Amino acid sequence: TYLGRPETHFIRCQAMGILGNALVTSRPEDALPVLEADLALRRRYFLHDEEGMLRLQSNCARCLHLLGRHDEAQLFERELYRKWRAALGATHEITILAAINLVESLAEGEATSEALTLLRRVLPDAQRGLGERHNLTFRAAGLLADLVTQTATSREQMGEANALVQKYFETVRHVFGSGHPLVQSFLNLSEQVRAKLASFPA
Repeated sequence: TYLGRPETHFIRCQAMGILGNALVTSRPEDALPVLEADLALRRRYFLHDEEGMLRLQSNCARCLHLLGRHDEAQLFERELYRKWRAALGATHEITILAAINLVESLAEGEATSEALTLLRRVLPDAQRGLGERHNLTFRAAGLLADLVTQTATSREQMGEANALVQKYFETVRHVFGSGHPLVQSFLNLSEQVRAKLASFPA
């Protein structure tokens, strides 16, 4: 137990982190105060541990999303992407994941134009840094195709979404197998792209 120990004691800090992480998914309303207390403690005494701070902020953002507080979560996610990009570079796996989390948050908040702009930068970063057959590259490509499909107002604009689906669908199926959720997601996306294309004059 950490009761009675100084707030900067290693065991106390570790216990707070473990408790917060354990509660994030099952009881986010209980996890958030613990995570916020841990974050405040780290900001006072452990600013040198930037990676630990960023991982804790990521858990805070996840908690806020689960609680429906998307605007607050987005503030964390913007900072996380900016800092991971500065610390690790644009093509690192953690940076790409932070960017995808931010894109999803922007899309939920109906900031579609900003989400599209970011994705068009992040997808080439993922292709370059992680390769064409990485899960995060597939996710970025699928997100971009989905957002383009949602917002396209002409057959010409749908060309980008159609090209992405054509490029990645069979690769995703080959890598993961037909039963994988990401394959089903691309299958659904392929059907949406075809339907949207059919709605425009040839």
